[in-house]
Amino acid sequence: MENSLYEHIYQSLYARRQEIAHAWLALLQSISPIRFDIDEHLGDFTEHVGVLITTMTASDFDPSAAIKVGEQLVVLDNFQLPALLEVLRLLSGELLQGLTEEETLLLQPRLIESLGACIAGYFFGKAAREKRFNMDAMSKMGHDLKTPINAITGFSKVILKGIDGPITEFQQQDLTSIYEGGRKLLAMINDVFEVAKADTGKSDLYPEVFDVAALLGDVMTTAQPILARHEHTLTVSGVRDLGTMKADASEVRWILLSVLFYASRGTEGRELALVASRERLDGSSWLNFEITAGKEPLSGEITTRSSLIAGGEEEPEIGILTAQKFCDDMGGVVVLSVGADHYTKVMIKLPAYVRKQEAAGEA
Repeated sequence: MENSLYEHIYQSLYARRQEIAHAWLALLQSISPIRFDIDEHLGDFTEHVGVLITTMTASDFDPSAAIKVGEQLVVLDNFQLPALLEVLRLLSGELLQGLTEEETLLLQPRLIESLGACIAGYFFGKAAREKRFNMDAMSKMGHDLKTPINAITGFSKVILKGIDGPITEFQQQDLTSIYEGGRKLLAMINDVFEVAKADTGKSDLYPEVFDVAALLGDVMTTAQPILARHEHTLTVSGVRDLGTMKADASEVRWILLSVLFYASRGTEGRELALVASRERLDGSSWLNFEITAGKEPLSGEITTRSSLIAGGEEEPEIGILTAQKFCDDMGGVVVLSVGADHYTKVMIKLPAYVRKQEAAGEA
């Protein structure tokens, strides 16, 4: 009986799908801050309405298709939440129009869940579009930055080789500083943009539970080819079962990658290691990430400080500034130790269960 009623609702609504789509678009046009042509979007929105109708009246209800509809609603990107709620209110009314009381009562729970899935998909899609836009902007900025830096390093190298005539010893020292500074800037820009590019499309935009070992594998895959250009080697390992973590995986990934690149800077052919472990302190679970570069000196003083950027003798790079900010936001701790022969060790302690703007809770 119920299936036949759903079939009747489907036939009734599907016959009106273009009418519903037109009403939906007309409301969007009336409240949109940006003008658009209804006819241009009518075909897509008619298809979206058809998917929603099919989802709500299927014998086995699954709202995942409604999420995909929401991800494609690019035309809503400039809407604020009150306008989105008004759009949902109208769409609900259109989808229930003409149904009997019995049909309305039957369809309403599925309608609410489908529209909720649709709006969730909209936010996922909007975040992904913003991320792609930011990546495109970063790529253009990277190109604009690298062009003059390449020119500076190129011309300084030409002069250093004596192609334009002899230079004094003082001029050689100054030009060498310019050339090395340019190379360092280029390496930093390339590393930042390669990590951002690798991160695009796979970053978690919201805190969720993820497997720590899988994240370490991802870090290894991303970092290894970049480090190999400078003949560095990297080993990644975990102590016993690392379990899961609830946090923004994108932020954790960025912290680890930024610290790896920080630890490898200034030298060639270093041995880097990333070791992860899990411990329980005061009833809460914590994840420890130890990153080392070079061999610990047998003797000699090791300087330690509880921040990557506090007390540094150089202006911190953007990757380190961001990593420190992410770690602070998560309620984590970073301890940096440096010694002879560029030995570097960074200890990162993060709560396994991260609450934004709050202290970590139990995992």
